[in-house]
Amino acid sequence: MSGAAYQLTEGGWRSDSSIPWLRYGDERLAFVLASQLIRELRKVTVVDLP
Repeated sequence: MSGAAYQLTEGGWRSDSSIPWLRYGDERLAFVLASQLIRELRKVTVVDLP
């Protein structure tokens, strides 16, 4: 998942958009407002369309 991490500070909310892609279950996900979610497909068959 990609997005911006938010942290509450004495001066208000601070955002950090430089965080790396995070995997499901990462403890930092609780602080991220997601902008993209990537899914990996496994065991699929590609077929031609008519």
